[in-house]
Amino acid sequence: LDLFIKQNEVKEKIAIVSENHLPFLNGVNILSDLLKKEWEKKGIKVYVITLKLKEHDYVHADDSNIKTIKGILPPGKTAKVQALYTSFNTGGNAKIVRAMQLDSIHLQNEYSLSKVMMRVSKKDKIPMVYTNHTLWDVMFKTKFRGISPIVIYLANLILFKPAAKFAHIMTVPTEKVVKVWAKKGKTKNIVALPSAIDLDKYKLSEDD
Repeated sequence: LDLFIKQNEVKEKIAIVSENHLPFLNGVNILSDLLKKEWEKKGIKVYVITLKLKEHDYVHADDSNIKTIKGILPPGKTAKVQALYTSFNTGGNAKIVRAMQLDSIHLQNEYSLSKVMMRVSKKDKIPMVYTNHTLWDVMFKTKFRGISPIVIYLANLILFKPAAKFAHIMTVPTEKVVKVWAKKGKTKNIVALPSAIDLDKYKLSEDD
């Protein structure tokens, strides 16, 4: 969001939005937690808005700024499967988020919560950054094989392109991904921004 909001104009309330969060372990969640900590060092109020999963109870997490949205959870154990089935109450969930009176939104996933956040952003004129972390087209070709063209087409139509088109600015990990999105028609307001790492974990001690 620092790319979008000048340093002296950083807003007070930022929401990092992801389909799941720590302790559910993946790269997006590690990055989200790192961004949250760094923004909080600047005195910014940061919320993590995520879905309530069967496996993890965020409500009783140490951080009270983790806000959960209820969804309809289908049979299955993976958070990704659960995320695909939680968009039925978009309007109701949007009301919950709007009550938080956010100033900025950082969308980390393209699934059901993206619909909620796009509605909130449009209704309240809140700037939204969308980070596309993964080249899903490549994964879909491997996972779905024979029907991958259909899956890729529908995923782009329903999930990825709407988020990319709506966002005030979109970030991707590398220039290669910028070129991939250019072929999909996204040429404006897209920036290659490498994923952050926690430098403190790589500092040498005096004994090294």
